[in-house]
Amino acid sequence: MENQEIKRHPNPNGKKVIGAAILLVGVALLVKQFNLIQFPSWLFSWPMILIVIGLASGVKHNFKKPGSFIMILIGGVFLLEKMNSDWNVGNVTWPIILIGIGIWFIFGKGYKRKDYANGRNKWRENFDLTYDSAAQNYDSQTPKNEEPVANETHRTTGDEFLDSVSVFGGNKKNVLSKDFKGGDIVTIMGGCEINFLHADIIGTVVLDVTQIMGGTKIVIPPTWDVVTEMTAIFGGIDDKRSLVQVLPDRSKILLIKGTSIFAGIEIRNF
Repeated sequence: MENQEIKRHPNPNGKKVIGAAILLVGVALLVKQFNLIQFPSWLFSWPMILIVIGLASGVKHNFKKPGSFIMILIGGVFLLEKMNSDWNVGNVTWPIILIGIGIWFIFGKGYKRKDYANGRNKWRENFDLTYDSAAQNYDSQTPKNEEPVANETHRTTGDEFLDSVSVFGGNKKNVLSKDFKGGDIVTIMGGCEINFLHADIIGTVVLDVTQIMGGTKIVIPPTWDVVTEMTAIFGGIDDKRSLVQVLPDRSKILLIKGTSIFAGIEIRNF
């Protein structure tokens, strides 16, 4: 059991691999400037950069995150076109995307529920904040969120685990669980909106987000704190939380992890 737990930890050498990759690219560019070695033009193209980022991300997470495979796949397809001018990437783009989506749904989608707890506990062990003392300071100041739930036309869920998939469409969910434990959001050329205003969490909760050319809106209570560990390629995270007098409760942390490619995440507390 101990060996299995160790294998789930992110690779501690991930930063070294990324640093080594950047170092090699810098050396190659320097050598190219002095014309010491003739490198092929595709070696310094954007598809190659995408592949390197995917490999570095995969090594960091022991190739257990789908985002690294997605970046390698996209980079590889466009790199083949640059290497062979007679090959039209447009003819195979959609088939490859559909194949990748199918493989993801069959083999790679989602966490096991116990993995949410493992990821949450390990992240908290490596985090430098002292949660217990912070929780004691905020408990007396933080009001409980007990607002009545308004009638909604979209879907609501009271499950402790969230599983949202949006492919070429939209998805809206209200989470009502008072002991939400984590979830998985997959958005491919679609949109997703998750409302946590009437939910509650205990400790640190991991929300894994995988996006390709889509968008996700996450609405959280003002008392929750948010930490993001996303890999964003031509995308980003937009924190639009309003500044309120209620201080975030450091014992309630939503940890957002995953990969966003040509996509964005919007975080609100209203």
